[in-house]
Amino acid sequence: DNGLQKFYHKMANLEFLDVSHCLSVTDQSVKTLAFCCRRLISLNIAGCPKITDLSMQYLAGVCHYIYFLDISGCVRLTDSSFTFLRKGCKQLRVLKMLYCTKITKQTVKAAINVEHVEYSDDNPPVWFGYDDKGNYLAPQKEEEENK
Repeated sequence: DNGLQKFYHKMANLEFLDVSHCLSVTDQSVKTLAFCCRRLISLNIAGCPKITDLSMQYLAGVCHYIYFLDISGCVRLTDSSFTFLRKGCKQLRVLKMLYCTKITKQTVKAAINVEHVEYSDDNPPVWFGYDDKGNYLAPQKEEEENK
């Protein structure tokens, strides 16, 4: 997380970023990203279980050019996130929200300006490494050492 924050400070013209499945990404690093990289067009933070609505508020507040956003598996996001995005990210056209267990279908239906939406409220798959609450899963021993 600290390394990403240092990186963002040096990348004011960053337009595309993929930190998907980086389990250490937090709201603080998204805040730094938002304020340092305001020209962001495409962001993939899928599989980052520590992300909350606060991150979406930061992004929507200053990253007005976001066109593509993948928040799949960000299990702590709620309908409030979508309210922030709708108000601040007017250029948003592609939104992926797979495994977002706390975002409702009614909210997704309100995605008026978004051209392409992928949504499911299923639990994240086991290979994401965490459950629907963002708790890390214990690694399974090789089938209990083949019994």
